[in-house]
Amino acid sequence: GLQNARADVDVFLMPGETIAAVSEHIRKAVNDERVIFQPQADRAWEAPNTSSSESAAYQTVERAILEVFPGIPIAPVVQPWPGDARFYTSVCRNVYRFTPLLIPPEDDLRPDGINERIRVRSLIRMTQFYIRLLQVWGVSAIS
Repeated sequence: GLQNARADVDVFLMPGETIAAVSEHIRKAVNDERVIFQPQADRAWEAPNTSSSESAAYQTVERAILEVFPGIPIAPVVQPWPGDARFYTSVCRNVYRFTPLLIPPEDDLRPDGINERIRVRSLIRMTQFYIRLLQVWGVSAIS
């Protein structure tokens, strides 16, 4: 008889990639007309925009990081998963996807949702960071 199977696949786009181009790449890689690949409209987002590391907004975030987490190297990276930042890109030129958490290696290995936790000392440092960031923003003219 007729058998069906279904698979949900999460694909995170990098800047410069499009849903259409990645969909076509998957179709070619699978190379089987029996397999139907259809991005789900309610879960398909184009690649995240990149934000300038030269902007005043970035400089103030960097300053707050250095003040709360001295000695920690700062380097911009691309975060390919969409996160909530996707809702702000239409109203703000620079959207920084940053979470001020120090995660010990043993906690970093936990899969999402399975015994996830934030250590109290990390939560305190995160709160200190946001307080400092708001103070820095309060005295800066961010463009």
